[in-house]
Amino acid sequence: WVRVARLAHGDWMHVDTRPVRFDRAQPVRLTAEADAHRLTVAVNGETVDTWELERDLVGRVGLIKFFTAAVRFRNFELQ
Repeated sequence: WVRVARLAHGDWMHVDTRPVRFDRAQPVRLTAEADAHRLTVAVNGETVDTWELERDLVGRVGLIKFFTAAVRFRNFELQ
């Protein structure tokens, strides 16, 4: 699953959830591209969706996992 949320006044607000299929035994490439008030997310090069958001994206970026298994990040890059 890919879940999109925004942080507003200290609270996470759910925007959308989309199902995604991938091999859990292999590394997964997650890409998020933000341009003003548009967010496009891709998993392993396949676009999940593009969201038109209520306002421009400014400020902080975060990643959250919604399950109990351990997660490792490699080659994390923010531009």
